[in-house]
Amino acid sequence: MMSRQAYFYRVPPQELHRRNHLQAEPAKTRALQTVVDMKDTKISSLERNIRNLEDEVQVLKTSGLLHPDERHDELKQVEVYKSHSKFMKTKEKALSPCVSSIRTASTFHLPPQQPWITEQAEIEQLKQELNRKESEMQALQTKLETLTNQNSDSKQHIEVLKESLSAKEQRANTLQTEVDALRVRLEEKEQLLTKKTKQLQDLNDEKSTLTGEIRDMKDMLDVKERKVIVLQKKVSEFSGCL
Repeated sequence: MMSRQAYFYRVPPQELHRRNHLQAEPAKTRALQTVVDMKDTKISSLERNIRNLEDEVQVLKTSGLLHPDERHDELKQVEVYKSHSKFMKTKEKALSPCVSSIRTASTFHLPPQQPWITEQAEIEQLKQELNRKESEMQALQTKLETLTNQNSDSKQHIEVLKESLSAKEQRANTLQTEVDALRVRLEEKEQLLTKKTKQLQDLNDEKSTLTGEIRDMKDMLDVKERKVIVLQKKVSEFSGCL
C-alpha cells in the first residue's frame, strides 16, 4: 500500500517564481497601457495647440502684420512640429501591435519551455518605445513652448505696430485738416485774384476808352487851333483894311 505522501507534489521555487512573474505581468501591462493612453492624450493636446498656432500664424500672414522673416521662422517652427507630430503618430502605430499583443497575452501560444521570456521581451520593447515616445514628446513640448513664446513676441510686436499706426493715423488726420484749411485759404485767394483780375481788366478797358477820348479831343483841339489861327489872320486882315 502506497503512502498518502506520494500523492503530494512540491512545486519547485523556479516554477513558483515563474507563476508569480506571469501573474504580475497583466498588472504591468495595464500600467503601461495606462501610461501609453496618457501620452496619447497629451500628444493629441499638443497637436491641437499646434493647429491653433498654425491658424494664428495664418491669420498673421493673411493680415500682413507679420514681418517676412518672422513669418518664415513661424512657419518653419510649425513645419517642425508637424514633422514631430507625424513621427509620433508613426511611433504610435508601430507601438500599437505591441500593446495589442500585451492585451491579448492570455491567448498567446508560447513555447512550453519559458513562456514568460517572450512576454518580458515585449514589455521591455514597449518600455523602450515608451521612453522614446516620452523623449520625442518632451522635444515637441519644448518646441511648442518656443513657438508659443515667439507667437507672444509677435503679438506684442503687432500691438506696437498698431499703436504706431494709430499715431500715424492721428498725424495724418491732423495734416489732412491743415491741408483742408490751406485749400480753403487757397480758394479764397483764387477768388480774390479773379476779382482783382476782373477789376484790372475793367481798368484797362476804361483806360483804353479814355485814351480814345483824349485822342479825339486832341484832334478836335488841333482843329480848333487851326480855326483860331485862320480867324486871327482874318481879324488881322480886317484890321489892316480899317
